[in-house]
Amino acid sequence: LMIIRDALPKDLEDIVRLEKISFTYPYPPHCLGVLIRHALCLVAFEGNQLVGYATATLDQGKGHILSMAVDPAFRRRGIGTALLKALLNRLKGVDTILLEVREGNEAGRHLYGSQGFMVTGRMLNYYPDGEGALVMSKRFKHGDVDKHGNVGVCS
Repeated sequence: LMIIRDALPKDLEDIVRLEKISFTYPYPPHCLGVLIRHALCLVAFEGNQLVGYATATLDQGKGHILSMAVDPAFRRRGIGTALLKALLNRLKGVDTILLEVREGNEAGRHLYGSQGFMVTGRMLNYYPDGEGALVMSKRFKHGDVDKHGNVGVCS
């Protein structure tokens, strides 16, 4: 049984572990600690094991998904989709949600696209290794629910 809840400071060690095994250039632990305390940060558990997390910020009607990871041993089980849907639900009321994803991250691009995100830009040399990022965004009209069960309607 998967449970998704707000991250707590005690989750930092497991979030750092996921970040390090998921990304070539992980966020430093102190940055992740700040996100847990001051941003929207959700964690997914299977039993007692933290198997995924997602974090976003909200500023002037815009949401920004900063990072999202699922333990490699638990991928392809719907955890990423559940985390993303929970994050989108918590960001209801925003006009736009955006994120950056590696151009080569097919799984991430597919996940975001499945929830109505569209490629709206490209950033060359975004990552330290020179790989570019795609900017993906989702725009909402307030109050409705889209076909993915998320608050708002893609415009």
